[in-house]
Amino acid sequence: MGIISDKDKAQLRKMFADLQHDIKLLYFTNPEAASHDHGHHHEHEDEHNHEHGEHCHYCEATQEILQEVTGLTDGKARLEIYDIKRDAAVAQKYGIDKIPATVFLGEDDKDFGIRFFGIPSGYEFATLVEDIVDLSKGSNRLTSAAKAAIEKVDRDIHIQVFITPTCPYCPKAARMGHQLAMENEHIRADVIEAIEFPDLANSYGVYGVPKTVINGNVEFEGAVPEKDFVNYVLEANNKAR
Repeated sequence: MGIISDKDKAQLRKMFADLQHDIKLLYFTNPEAASHDHGHHHEHEDEHNHEHGEHCHYCEATQEILQEVTGLTDGKARLEIYDIKRDAAVAQKYGIDKIPATVFLGEDDKDFGIRFFGIPSGYEFATLVEDIVDLSKGSNRLTSAAKAAIEKVDRDIHIQVFITPTCPYCPKAARMGHQLAMENEHIRADVIEAIEFPDLANSYGVYGVPKTVINGNVEFEGAVPEKDFVNYVLEANNKAR
């Protein structure tokens, strides 16, 4: 039996019925290190080992979710699976330094800088699904005002949105980051499951989610309105000058 229920599969097929362009999801894992224990993940485990795939508690489950979801897209979203160690050159090309990691590529393998680190489960399942829809349709849900404002970004911007699967407000922040990355080639947006990467989360003082860090020098908590999120990005862009 799969992870996704038959009822949800039927709903997803409807959502994916009008996908347009072929897209790709690149999944980075380490098959040798995937844990068969789907139980509790201890927050204080050594993240360095986790980053480089010496143990990966959620790698198998993440792969299953991605396989099931892409399998419902009638071939529009293809999944490619890479070993972070054996395929180190590919991981380096896409800036992947920890697993599980998913890279979203648009039509013609266009890299918009959209990344998801961790398992896209719980509330974050919606982020995965909506990213696929947006990329295949070649559009997003940002307002015209936000699109006009984000055009001004002319420096490299790295957005990191820390989330957990049980946080109902997190997908709004996650999706905002990913949509802004779609809109401007200078922006890369990583969504990071905080419990799976505790050392990284702790280094940015993540005590509540969603927490967003931009270029390491602009940060805020909560699922803020679109206009505020854009203004934080513009602030980081000005600091980068």
